[in-house]
Amino acid sequence: MKKKIILSACVVFIVAIIVLFCRPKYDISNTYAVNETEEYNYEVIIKQYNGKVIFTEEYDHTQPFIEVIGKDMITLEVSGGLDCRVTRFINVKDGDISEKFVNIVAYNSDKVVYPAYIDGDMKIIVQDIFDKKKYYFEIIRDYAPDAIGTYMIIDVKFLDDVTLYLEYYSGEEWEEMRETINL
Repeated sequence: MKKKIILSACVVFIVAIIVLFCRPKYDISNTYAVNETEEYNYEVIIKQYNGKVIFTEEYDHTQPFIEVIGKDMITLEVSGGLDCRVTRFINVKDGDISEKFVNIVAYNSDKVVYPAYIDGDMKIIVQDIFDKKKYYFEIIRDYAPDAIGTYMIIDVKFLDDVTLYLEYYSGEEWEEMRETINL
């Protein structure tokens, strides 16, 4: 009886060692590539860890940039002109791909912040990265008049998952305002 207990303990120990040290280790840098296809034309290919292609797109005369921002998350950013950056978030583990966001000013693990001109008003939008139906919040203030929303924002950052710090210019006199907003 004692030998069976010792043998069982040894088997459990060996299985634990195999699971800990022999499990596949994923390297996020192997999931994406930016290839120059012709003179100043680029192709982006993004795969899941298992090799399945989840995103591919070509860009004429614009080099896209990919940045690793988390264990399984990357951003794909492309310049849309002088004052425009278009960004997508991609989870290479789950295969989730966000909508295109223009001129994001902050993000955390699940939310993104960006200015947008909607229905005649400048707004700062906070929304879920992958699903607007999950979380969507508009911050409407007397922002300084400006054609480009990012110029009215001085600073914005997540203090935690439910609190946003926002510093912006307000009104015709461009008065500096500071707020802490509970989302």
